[in-house]
Amino acid sequence: MKNKSLRKKIFIYLFVFSILILSFLWLFQVIFLDSYYKYQKTREIEKTVKNLVDKYDGNNLENLLENISYSHGTCIEAIENGTNIYFTNNFNIMCKNGQSDKYTKLQYIQYIGGIMYRFLWILCWPFIKIFYPTKIIGKKNVIKKESAILICNHYSNNDILIVGVATSRKMHFLAKKELFKNRFIAWFMRKMGVIKVDRNIADIEAIKNSLKVLKNKELLTIFPEGTRNKEGDQLQSIKNGVCMLAIKSKCKIIPVNILRKAKFLKRNRILIGEPFELNKFYDQRLTSEILDNAGQIVYNKMKNLEIENKNYKKNKK
Repeated sequence: MKNKSLRKKIFIYLFVFSILILSFLWLFQVIFLDSYYKYQKTREIEKTVKNLVDKYDGNNLENLLENISYSHGTCIEAIENGTNIYFTNNFNIMCKNGQSDKYTKLQYIQYIGGIMYRFLWILCWPFIKIFYPTKIIGKKNVIKKESAILICNHYSNNDILIVGVATSRKMHFLAKKELFKNRFIAWFMRKMGVIKVDRNIADIEAIKNSLKVLKNKELLTIFPEGTRNKEGDQLQSIKNGVCMLAIKSKCKIIPVNILRKAKFLKRNRILIGEPFELNKFYDQRLTSEILDNAGQIVYNKMKNLEIENKNYKKNKK
């Protein structure tokens, strides 16, 4: 009994200490490093827009936006208001004369959502590491700055947290619409970048939002089995939605395998595979046959990763 109570106290002290240290590091990063980075990025985009925006004559807007977006790895959109044209991204809104009004209401909300995600990540990281110890293999395979789709097998609701803390890069998750019934939870999940999807229909809105995330060179995480695997540790059949998004956005897919269902204080392992592309299907009409063929490739990649993860210790020897 004494050993158990002592162990609980050690866990609590370690958890509190970890939160304090990580909160301090997070504040330092947000206040100094991130602010400096965003300032430099904003000035860089402003300079480019000022040089290119005067070339807008009402005809070459699409080429202009594409030029800016590819030059700076950010999604620039245009908003026309009468005779004025506005150029926006996540952190700026610029008028045709090149004047900038930083952090307008819409952009400020998106910025706050990013801070909330990081804060939640910091809170969850020590909790997952201590109470759900998981070894992460292949972190280098997570693409740093380009758009990508991360796909993973699915055992429980804890998978979101376990996969989320496996990499420091912000993720956008697809989640079933049933989780958005509560207003507060729905508001919170949207701020975390979670995309609502109706699994019973071809959800056009979810597809648009997912493609927008990928266009903005961010990381989208999908559990392609479509639901939790309650029948064991074998990979179930996957939905073709992930193939459609990967082909339309022409982005890479990062396969991930969780060895087993996460259990309290039980060791687990995540294996992150090498990114791959479905480039043989690019610029083709997405018929059901093509999506099935692409889906088979994705399934094979995930199945091979599952086998590799199960045999990891044997292969290591």
